[in-house]
Amino acid sequence: MFEAAFTEANHVLPLFDVPVLTDLLEQHYSDPTVPPGEHPGRWAMLNATIAVAIQLRTARGSYSEMTELLWHFFKNAFSMYSVIALRAADVLGLEALLAMAIYMQGSSDVRTTSVLVFAAARLSLTFGLHRREFYSVLDPAATNRHKRAIWIAYILDKSISVKTGLPSVFDDDVINIDYPDLIMSTSPLDGDVPGTSMPASGFRLKAELAMIESSVEKRLYSRSASRQNVHQLLDLVSEVDHQLENWKARLPSSCQPDCIVWSTKPTVREPIILLHFAYYCTLSEIHGFAAHLNQEGDISAIRQIQSSRIIQASAASQIIHILQYLPCEQPGQLWYVYPLGCTKGHPSDYLLGVFYAILYLPASLW
Repeated sequence: MFEAAFTEANHVLPLFDVPVLTDLLEQHYSDPTVPPGEHPGRWAMLNATIAVAIQLRTARGSYSEMTELLWHFFKNAFSMYSVIALRAADVLGLEALLAMAIYMQGSSDVRTTSVLVFAAARLSLTFGLHRREFYSVLDPAATNRHKRAIWIAYILDKSISVKTGLPSVFDDDVINIDYPDLIMSTSPLDGDVPGTSMPASGFRLKAELAMIESSVEKRLYSRSASRQNVHQLLDLVSEVDHQLENWKARLPSSCQPDCIVWSTKPTVREPIILLHFAYYCTLSEIHGFAAHLNQEGDISAIRQIQSSRIIQASAASQIIHILQYLPCEQPGQLWYVYPLGCTKGHPSDYLLGVFYAILYLPASLW
C-alpha cells in the first residue's frame, strides 16, 4: 500500500520513504505489546502515514465512507503530538508531525493544520537543521533525509503563514543549507514525474517559489510598504514579478503554465496542478496589490496599475480553470493544493476578481 500510494505523492512533497516506513512497520510488529508512548515518533508516523495513504488511494465517490476510518488513524497519531513537540530528539518525530500536517491538508481545519506545521517548523529549528554545520557528521543518506524534512516544513510554514496572516517560523536570512538531492531509498523519485518532463528536482522549484511568496509578503504587505509612495511600490511589484517570471522560466517546457497538455490520469497531473496553482496564486497576489494602488500620478504609473489589473484577472481566470481538474468529493482538497505557496484567497475570491474585471475593465483590454 505504501509504495502504491506514495510513488506519485512524493513528487509533490517527498516525505514518505517506503523502505524506511516498511522498516518501522516491521519494528512495530516485532513487539506489538510495547506501549505507543515508548516510541511516539514511530507510532505517530505509521498511523499518520496509513491515514495519508488511504486518503490518497480512496476510490472516487467513496471518500465520505472512508472518513471515519481515516480519522481513527489520525487520532492515533495525534495522541503523540504533545510528546513529540516537547521531547522529540530525532528526525522521525519531525517527519511524524509533517505527515499529520499533510493529512490535515485534506480537511478544511486550517487551525489544526497550522498548529502541526508550526510545531514541525519550530522542531526543525530546535534540531539545528537550518545550519550547514549540523550535517558535517551525517552520511549522505541521513543528510538528504534531514534536508527533505526541513524544506517540507519550510514550504508548509510559508504557505500557512500566507493563508492565515500568522508570522512565519522561518527567517530566510538564517537558513544556510542547500536543497536535498531527493535520492530516497526507493527508486521512483530518481526519474521524472510520469507522463511529463518534470524532474525530481521539481521539489527545489517548490522551495524557491515558497521563498518568492515570502518575499512578496515581506515587501508588499508589510508595514514598511505603507510608508512608500506609489512609484516606489510599483518598483517593488516589478522586482518580485521579475523574480516570479525567472522562476517560471526554469520550469520544463512541457510543464509551463501557459502550454501544458493535461494528462487524464489524476496522479500524474497532481504535481503539475500544485505548481500551477502556486504560480497563479502568487502572480495574483503580486498584481492584486498593484491593482488597488491609487491611480493618481503620471501616465506610466496609471498604465502599470491598469496592466496589473488585467494580469490579476487573467491569473484568477486560470485558477478557476484549473479547479476543474481537482477531485470534487473532498472539500478540503482546495486547502490541500495550497501548501506549495498560494495566496490567502479562496477560489470564490478569484471568481469575484473575474467579475470585477468584466464589469470595470475596458473591453478593448481583453
